Amino acid sequence: MVTDASPRVAAAIDIGSNSVKMSLGRLNDDGKLEEFGQVADVVRLGQGMDRTGELDPERVEAAITTLKRFAEEARE
Repeated sequence: MVTDASPRVAAAIDIGSNSVKMSLGRLNDDGKLEEFGQVADVVRLGQGMDRTGELDPERVEAAITTLKRFAEEARE
């Protein structure tokens, strides 16, 4: 019988109006999630929304850049 001995790893990303956060975790031998990493980046996605009612394209680009970086870090 062949079993997969590699740990199951997951990333959770929280996109807020001010920052984007990523938590990394893995299932331990008891089947419980154990957090082993966390990172955050201030992107100010909601900046100016109170005046315009819309997301600023530069802030959206900053959030996308952060998400791409987080995805790369999660793959590692």
